[in-house]
Amino acid sequence: MAEFMERRVGQQLVVYDDERQRAVWNEGSAVGLQFVLWANLVASTLLIWIKGRAALPYSLIGMAIVGIGSTLAVVYAKKRSVDVDTPKNLNFRRGALAGAFHLLYVVGVLRAGRGASHPDVSVGMVVGFVVAVVVMSSLLLAKNWNRMDADFAEMRAARRQRNQRDSA
Repeated sequence: MAEFMERRVGQQLVVYDDERQRAVWNEGSAVGLQFVLWANLVASTLLIWIKGRAALPYSLIGMAIVGIGSTLAVVYAKKRSVDVDTPKNLNFRRGALAGAFHLLYVVGVLRAGRGASHPDVSVGMVVGFVVAVVVMSSLLLAKNWNRMDADFAEMRAARRQRNQRDSA
């Protein structure tokens, strides 16, 4: 990935040392954040399934810390007018894999919390998780619906032009 970016940046524009260092640092930070997000998700899921109820507080704290950190990163970027919600920037396969791990995590929490003194807490977590996913997905679609519709219209127009040019 780094070699690809180096070649692309080197071919298309001149980047001053200062700007290049900042760009590389930002890329490195993004790669590190992605690693921490995935490592915590996988580790928390495995921990809750392997150790059960004894691991519940530790995995919840880990998920909360990483969740707060990623929320702060998104809020920071949005405050500086960076569009972090555009569907073009989202990877469906990665999102599906993360969703599967989150679902496994929630089911593991339910399993670990079974027999606890407050089983409603586990049920509440699952209901809250499902509601949050539905609300966030709805907001994301609603916010980007017009943009997605415009992008699709643009792609259809380009395809029509290409077909007309090819048939002529």
